[in-house]
Amino acid sequence: MRKELQDKEWNDQYEELTDEDLIEILTERYSPKPIPLCRICGNKLRVEACGPGSYVGYACSPYEEDPNNPEGKLRLKKGREFCDDHYSRSRVDSYKSSDRTVLELVKRFELFWNRKLVKSKDMRE
Repeated sequence: MRKELQDKEWNDQYEELTDEDLIEILTERYSPKPIPLCRICGNKLRVEACGPGSYVGYACSPYEEDPNNPEGKLRLKKGREFCDDHYSRSRVDSYKSSDRTVLELVKRFELFWNRKLVKSKDMRE
């Protein structure tokens, strides 16, 4: 998303947006966000906390699957401890804002808008 659109204040300025800009903003805002990577080691973070509403907390887990245990139990990764500094520094708090209803509305608007443009073009020819 373009930086100027991302920073745009939602007050009187929204009327200045083109349909394309509004579609881009809504699609970006309401699309599911990928799980972030650990800023320390680059591994994929795991969901470590969930709260009411849309809160999700991610962190780099100190655990890994134990290949010597067929029951799927976990073991601490080498050099890691439960709730160690790595875990604390890797935490990311996220407030999920994805909404399939909004994305469906945007999709239908685009279809309607494109049909209207085609119809308008056909009428001129």
